[in-house]
Amino acid sequence: SCRRPTIVLLSPIGLATGLEVRKEAFKGVPDAKKVQGTNANLAETATQGSYTVKEAYFEVAVPVLADKPFAESLNLSFASRYSEYDIGQKTFDNVASKLGLEYRPTGELLVRGTYSEAFRAPAITALFLGRSLSFPEIVDPCSGYSSSEDENVRTNCAADGVPSGYTQTNSQIPSAFGGNPNLTPEDAITQSFGLVWSPEFAPDLNISIDWYNVVIEDVITFTGPGQVLASCYQAAPGSRSLCDQVSRGPTGELQRVDNLAANFAELEVGGIDLNLDWRLPFDFLQDFGSFKVVLDVAYTSKNSQTIDTVDADGNLTSQTVD
Repeated sequence: SCRRPTIVLLSPIGLATGLEVRKEAFKGVPDAKKVQGTNANLAETATQGSYTVKEAYFEVAVPVLADKPFAESLNLSFASRYSEYDIGQKTFDNVASKLGLEYRPTGELLVRGTYSEAFRAPAITALFLGRSLSFPEIVDPCSGYSSSEDENVRTNCAADGVPSGYTQTNSQIPSAFGGNPNLTPEDAITQSFGLVWSPEFAPDLNISIDWYNVVIEDVITFTGPGQVLASCYQAAPGSRSLCDQVSRGPTGELQRVDNLAANFAELEVGGIDLNLDWRLPFDFLQDFGSFKVVLDVAYTSKNSQTIDTVDADGNLTSQTVD
């Protein structure tokens, strides 16, 4: 005969789930004179936009072991969230999950760790921020490009129809600062591992140390007109970007360089956190209240941003900036 396996739960499984639907909207309208650019300030357009979000999530906490040799407790947790953002004619969806571990080999020591994914859609202001106009000093990389030592500049400027004898005559170029409806979400991976020591010989003393590392891709930022031109003209012909923010006249002259929000960089942060928390047990202090000694130490081992940038020779490279 066959016997069905029996599953014995050490304690109840924790489970949470839910659905959410929400709409976010923002509207900010400057006064009419500012919109028309007829006052002392430069012209500025309205900020107006919205999106609808649909999300579903669940979380589960499972006790795996309890009261075993070298395993006073072992708990696992898992969570996942589905997100869908409807922004005009575009839709972004994502599934982000998290796995957690808590292992207590003895009553004095806790081992913990997490691995999680994250997703952040562009904010309404990053997508729809109204354009404000300015006139910064901008150097056109296509000025005199026929004699440039940068092959990418020569190739890209010629591909955009800039005449070989073109020379920039005006360095004060209109530039609009504002949102970008073509942004995509940021994605991130977070990892952490740590220990918590609560010694029996010192009640109410907890010492923890945690390592962490966070990597964010497609970071949303404002690049600046100079970086826009570098990404468009100093990149390899097959790797050009942000060129839609550059406008030229019929004879190749630079007419406008917009500084719009963009998915531009990768950010990585890592380090170690140390925490000591001790409630003083001395009897003579009890008449005056409860006293604690707290120590927090944070060590950042990595804080870098990887971007396309211009090196000392004027070449566009992928550079990690610490």
